[in-house]
Amino acid sequence: MKDLDEIACSTYPSSGVVNRLEGISNNLQNPLVATYWDSVKIEQLLSTPRNWALAQRFFPVSAQAEDWQIYATESPNQWVITYKGYYFHLKNRIGSYRDHHLDSIRTRISDLEVIELPAKHFLRPRSVYFDDKNGSYEWYIDYMYPSNQRPVTGTAQIADHLGDGYALEDGQCYTFHVKHRSYLEHSDHYDPDHYDYYQSDDMPRFGGPRHFADYESYAEAVDSKEELLKSIELEKNRGFDALCAALEGIGFIKLIRQCNSHIEDLDRFCVQKNWSKIIEELEIENDRFFSAWFFMSIDDDEMFHDLISHFPQGVEKHFRFTRAHVYVPSDDFKSSARDDEGELLYELTLSMHPSCIGNKISGRSLLNDYFLEITDRISKYESKS
Repeated sequence: MKDLDEIACSTYPSSGVVNRLEGISNNLQNPLVATYWDSVKIEQLLSTPRNWALAQRFFPVSAQAEDWQIYATESPNQWVITYKGYYFHLKNRIGSYRDHHLDSIRTRISDLEVIELPAKHFLRPRSVYFDDKNGSYEWYIDYMYPSNQRPVTGTAQIADHLGDGYALEDGQCYTFHVKHRSYLEHSDHYDPDHYDYYQSDDMPRFGGPRHFADYESYAEAVDSKEELLKSIELEKNRGFDALCAALEGIGFIKLIRQCNSHIEDLDRFCVQKNWSKIIEELEIENDRFFSAWFFMSIDDDEMFHDLISHFPQGVEKHFRFTRAHVYVPSDDFKSSARDDEGELLYELTLSMHPSCIGNKISGRSLLNDYFLEITDRISKYESKS
């Protein structure tokens, strides 16, 4: 067995050095094998799941640099990427081109870093899968936390914060598969990018949800999703309910009917099926996706107009105030008779301009802000009256 001599260098050796080393290895009269690791080879050896911890420990500045390091694998549509100290896989469904992903990845990493977590709790991307046939990304992310602590937020909440289920700024649809992972900080087997975290049985090769290794992971995913849906429902009605209460608290206003915005249901109508069934399932009575509607009876017209004049409005957020009359058909259905008996009936519509709404989350937030702003104006108006 031949002895092995290696030279490690931070630059690329000259052709003379390379020829000499190759001559030593090719000389059958000596037992030596001479080789070299240049800067490129060293980076390749360190940029693997098994050795990435060495890079982070002994080359922390380079490992945390924002520069992209992209390494090919034996598959032309799969790569290994290191960026800002993160190590993850990138896979295309079909294509062999990778550079157009970089802006998207950079933005998603920035979104990850905005999420506030306690000390020693952190998020690590493991894999990014791009379905270039349908235009969609799937991200596989681990929420790491010490084994003697509990995660402070659910996996569904993190995915929702990142924009799960939406087409984001690049027009691609995104799905985020988040998993809780506890770790033993002082274990000699622990590393934040240990190769065990990149096993393919946890992250499907061709996209799709992560496999649940145990019931605890499954239960957490279900519970956090239910909690997310409840919080969305609370957020949906938060500003609207406050405004309804404020209107009902005014002595000269009788609120007859009201309808909140249905912006959360807007994407349901992209399904190519009978819309009447969707409307029936959602119990939608009015096409109120960017507005809320109030139907009311007024006892003091002058005071009501004075109140309305205090409502804020502009191009992005505005209200429309209209007088309503009620007519009912006669028995022969040939004519209609007025039936409001002299009541002052008004319709109030509060709207957000669709051009300022990025998605249903931001749209609901803007609507709630407008509802609460009007609620505050009503409160100030009553305190001065």
